[in-house]
Formats: sequence, C-alpha cells, structure tokens
Amino acid sequence: EGGGGEGEGGEGGDGSLEDGSYSAQLIHAAWEAIEADAFFCFTALMSEVRDHFCSNLDHTALGITARIERFAGLLAAKDPPLAAAL
Repeated sequence: EGGGGEGEGGEGGDGSLEDGSYSAQLIHAAWEAIEADAFFCFTALMSEVRDHFCSNLDHTALGITARIERFAGLLAAKDPPLAAAL
C-alpha cells in the first residue's frame, strides 16, 4: 500500500519529501518571494536615480552626463589603468 510514509519510498504522491512535490512547492514559494524582493529593490533603486535619466536634466549637475563625469573622475583616481582602458 503506497502510503509514502517514512521509509516506504514515497511513491503515493502524498506530498512526502521523496516524491518531489513538497520541494517543488518550496521552490515555487521561494521564487515568488525572490521575485517580489527583486522588484522592490529595483523600484527603490530607480526611484533614487530616475532624475539622472530625465532628458531635461541631462546636461545639469543632476543629469546623467554629470553623473558619468563624476564616475569617470572617481575611477581615474582609484584605478588609473582601468580608466585609461575605458
């Protein structure tokens, strides 16, 4: 009688660890949590940097051009060979 209890092989599909359905449920639940966390992080990041991608601000101190110039200066100070290669 394939009840799938401990030591019986788990052939009964009753959600025992051996039949894989339990681990599939855990994986699915984990994936949903990871997806939600990733979306939250992406949204938070984009809310912080959205002004850098506004075309009206491109050539101001807040725009992407200024941000890239600041990054290039920092990179040149911290890693001159890498900055030269880029």
